Amino acid sequence: MPLDALPDLAKYAIGVTLIVLGLFGGYIVQDTWKEPDQRSNVILRRIGYFWIGGLGTEFQIGAVLRLYSLSSRTTLLDGISLEAEQPQIQFTGGAGGTINRIIISPLTAEANDENFVKARSDANYKLLLPIHVDATFVTPSPPTIAYVGTWKLRLKSGSRIVQPQQSGTFDRAITEKDWEGLLKTGSTISSDSIRYYPTPR
Repeated sequence: MPLDALPDLAKYAIGVTLIVLGLFGGYIVQDTWKEPDQRSNVILRRIGYFWIGGLGTEFQIGAVLRLYSLSSRTTLLDGISLEAEQPQIQFTGGAGGTINRIIISPLTAEANDENFVKARSDANYKLLLPIHVDATFVTPSPPTIAYVGTWKLRLKSGSRIVQPQQSGTFDRAITEKDWEGLLKTGSTISSDSIRYYPTPR
């Protein structure tokens, strides 16, 4: 039946129904689609350190950072940076050797890739640190790295200093090829195999 042929009351009822459906539909769209969270609802859950080097005594330190979002929405990170300081390196767990020299250059390391950390989920960042160490090991296990400097998360709303809850060191030195393949499918190296300890406050 054409709309013109309906009584006025029926036309009114149809109009009200369409308005309600339109409002309800708009509510559904608004409720299910949310802008990425720009606030600092991300914590640094842990850091896994890696000694990267070849056959000689020259090593560079790499780190895999595991972030976790406390937000109910996806969080957009602009990146993460390290203001490097004199690292704390300790021979523990039977590891032995000599630290001959430590060079920190440059003083800042940055990972500038945008990264969406999903709501209440983990995300990994891999960062080659500006810390070069001349060291001699007498055991396969390298020294433990306990501290390297100040970490900052960069968001649209600004930067925030974060402290890792846990840290640990991979139990042997790896090659540059191993480092490049880390976090990729098929890698034989994993930061999950590291034994982590609470970070001293």
